Amino acid sequence: MFVGRELELAELERLYAKGGFQMVVLYGRRRVGKTALTAEFAKDKPALVFTAKVQSDALNLADFSRSIYRFYSGPEETGSFRTWDAALAFIAQQAKDTHLVFVFDEFP
Repeated sequence: MFVGRELELAELERLYAKGGFQMVVLYGRRRVGKTALTAEFAKDKPALVFTAKVQSDALNLADFSRSIYRFYSGPEETGSFRTWDAALAFIAQQAKDTHLVFVFDEFP
């Protein structure tokens, strides 16, 4: 059950309904509900959600690549994108005609 953060959730919903490209950066102290807020917002929408880990850039990119392939029903064994730019460009290309929520959580 999601409790609180109604104002923030309403603002995210307003931006989503607006259409077009919208970017929101959430930041703040640890353990205040940023991840819960994004999960609640994204729960009934097409959403690509990735949570980075404290690990090398290459390992995060490999994990991110698998998340992208899984979201777009592609073969996860394809391997990692060569660069972050390539991975993000792929998402932009795939999402160009859709209304996609993209959450990159715990950005290191």
